[in-house]
Amino acid sequence: MTLKHTWVIYKKATLLNLSNWMTYRSSFIFFLIGIVVFNLFGPILAYIIYSNNLTFPGWTLYQIYVLIGSLTILTGLGWYFTGAITWISEGLIRKGKFDTMLIHPFAPLKLLILKNPDVGSISELCFGSVLVIYAMFKIGATITSTHVLFYLLTLLSGVMFLFSTNIIIAALNFYFVRVSSIQSFVESMIGFSRYPINIYGPMGLFIFTFLFPIGLISYYPATALTGSANFFIVVRSLLFGGGYLLFSLLLWRQAMKHYTSAGG
Repeated sequence: MTLKHTWVIYKKATLLNLSNWMTYRSSFIFFLIGIVVFNLFGPILAYIIYSNNLTFPGWTLYQIYVLIGSLTILTGLGWYFTGAITWISEGLIRKGKFDTMLIHPFAPLKLLILKNPDVGSISELCFGSVLVIYAMFKIGATITSTHVLFYLLTLLSGVMFLFSTNIIIAALNFYFVRVSSIQSFVESMIGFSRYPINIYGPMGLFIFTFLFPIGLISYYPATALTGSANFFIVVRSLLFGGGYLLFSLLLWRQAMKHYTSAGG
């Protein structure tokens, strides 16, 4: 399948899902408002902390806003593209309906991603972008093309990492009856990225950089845009994000061999 055909399918799926959401327009609007209100908790909490003369060492309030905004952007992208594949694949595999994914002329994982964009997460992407722009305006620092490039590259590494976590959880559906507890654990771990990972000490910084690199989805993008990251950190982030994504794709391919259909 060509890139053009892939884009056409994805565009149609997005419009179809959006039309389904808009069937009950008031519910859709309240849902979007709810997401925005929920995402406001992070900036409000940070403001309360700094208003009480408490700080995250080495971080100003608006740098924290950049971190929170970057996290919101990336979670929005992660949910939009791959957020639905974990529970949809679980239902298909448990009911023996994954067979329908195997008769198509293109890869099952690609089909799962193309057919199930989460349009509701667009609001998170917009909110995070506005928060980052606002924070950088308040910081008042000169933003060079290098800062922007490094920021986009670290965002890419974060996207790859979030994609890989969703693909890995979806792949585990082939091995276990339910993976909801695993997904909850992973989401809890990702929750640590709401704060600068350097506050967790040297061990925490090591774990969240090299073992389970949640720093890719908030900490390193924020440092890249504010000028604290260098070329080596950006390249390392891309290597880790790409490595996790490659591992997740290999795991998915191997896991599909364990599918036994409804016949057991």
